[in-house]
Amino acid sequence: MALSVAACALFLGAVAAHGATIPTEPVDEPVGIWNCLVYGHARRGDEQYLIRFLPDGRTDVSPPRADGFRIWSRVSDWTERRNRLSFSDTRMGREYEADLRRRTLGGSWTSPSAGGGWWCVQLSDTVADDINVERTNSYDLMPPLLASRMATPNYPIRAIREALEGRAVVCFLVDNSGAIIDPHIVELSDEIFRRTTLWAIDRSNYVGWDKQDIVRPGCRSFIYELDPIF
Repeated sequence: MALSVAACALFLGAVAAHGATIPTEPVDEPVGIWNCLVYGHARRGDEQYLIRFLPDGRTDVSPPRADGFRIWSRVSDWTERRNRLSFSDTRMGREYEADLRRRTLGGSWTSPSAGGGWWCVQLSDTVADDINVERTNSYDLMPPLLASRMATPNYPIRAIREALEGRAVVCFLVDNSGAIIDPHIVELSDEIFRRTTLWAIDRSNYVGWDKQDIVRPGCRSFIYELDPIF
């Protein structure tokens, strides 16, 4: 039986000069500024935003800009109930949800005609303070992460026998040496694909950079498909 595994890269290319905060505990308080990737839209592809959750419940979003200015747009207030965060963006017609019991902020989004996921890394307090004044010289757009070695997972034998197909999305942080750290699966269609997906991530890395205090977020998606037999 012929088979294929397609790997797609999802990257967050902009990180402040002081880096992001590496999560170690569940997100019990979302207040702050987050560097976010919204993925899964068939036409728009991967979209990058800064999302700002304020203590009064306000939610602001901003796309990256190379000139240092931040243009924040107000969306719906964020609410938290039973460890679930939710807010909506009426401009895009999307409803967002996140499980705050996870170590990073992210979850799913839905619209009347589509759905997908989002994943964020919180900016450090120093960088967030700069961005809060609407202009900062320390927040620079960086080029996208460049793959140095991308391993492809093997198709699980049992999945082949049972004709199972699926999808997995893994999000992680990359340090200045190009090493992937703290990977975790944010989407998984079937547990049978977990082990091979993490195996591939463990054997992949990226091109490093000079600034040692920068940690950059990224994601990879894997599509497990069986080729038709004619």
